[in-house]
Amino acid sequence: MRRQVLRLVGATAALLALLLGTSLAGVASAASADGGPGTAVNPADARAVAKSAGFRAAAGVGHAAVTWQSGSIAVGGSEYWTWHNAPANAIFEVSLAPHDVEQHHTCFLRVARTWYVKTPVGERQFRIQLTNPANQLQACQGKVLLNWVVPGTSWSSGTLNPGASTTATWKHANPAKVYVVGLNPGKVSTANCAFELTSASYIRVNSTEKQFTFTVKNIGSVACSAGVQLAWLDSILIPVSEKFNPQTMHPNAEGSVGWSKYPLSTDAVYVPGLSLTRIDTSAPCKMKMLTHDFYAFLYADGSTNGWLRVDVKNTGSTDCQPLLHLAKM
Repeated sequence: MRRQVLRLVGATAALLALLLGTSLAGVASAASADGGPGTAVNPADARAVAKSAGFRAAAGVGHAAVTWQSGSIAVGGSEYWTWHNAPANAIFEVSLAPHDVEQHHTCFLRVARTWYVKTPVGERQFRIQLTNPANQLQACQGKVLLNWVVPGTSWSSGTLNPGASTTATWKHANPAKVYVVGLNPGKVSTANCAFELTSASYIRVNSTEKQFTFTVKNIGSVACSAGVQLAWLDSILIPVSEKFNPQTMHPNAEGSVGWSKYPLSTDAVYVPGLSLTRIDTSAPCKMKMLTHDFYAFLYADGSTNGWLRVDVKNTGSTDCQPLLHLAKM
């Protein structure tokens, strides 16, 4: 793919008007797992949610544009949400702030999936699956934080049949940036067109070349295409003492990178990325991001602490070490 040199700009007043205005007010509501309309449980109107959250600034400047409260998710359970009437020119990102943890236990929530849908009437939707993994000890709930950014560039996926995927690589990636992907499915008159980001990896080719590669998939029931959207966000400085990173990872090994002082009172969305160190310089270092988890710990003295953790896998052929990068929206 030919790299386009475009400048990423912040959300404009027009975009915010689309997001919060009368004609295209988004609504966060519980949705069914299969991508259908589901039952609207605890619906949240975007304007009311934004107002109650103290909406203070445009997206992408460090405050979540909207927040709402998840339900209590049982161990091994999931909760689904849909953001309705999503503007075409917005890439959405989600964070979680778990709470109500019982003493000596951990409240653990995962952003298991996010995907985009275009309905036959032309409504773009952003859908979210939250899970409380089966290996946990208690039901858990938390604050859901949603923000968006304007794409820096976009292109078409081309028409894909149901179940088909396409992979793109962004070359000459800025080592100081975190990359995010959005999808704007095409309109089909007979069924929903649905696309999901299924894989995202960072590659360190040599001392100067970094790449971001990702795969998107048609998860709907009809052949269709999607606009593929890419943006790049500034990474923030996290003290080394607050990061945890694996040491050298061999090919096919899995590990975790994370932030051990994740603020549970946050009103910002934190987006993870990776910086890679090549241990063996004879081949590229390639690391795939697997899961995106949020923890709340309650200690015996009543104090709490948050973690943000990203599981990663070395999908290359050489030893390398991943380091966490975070962007704040």
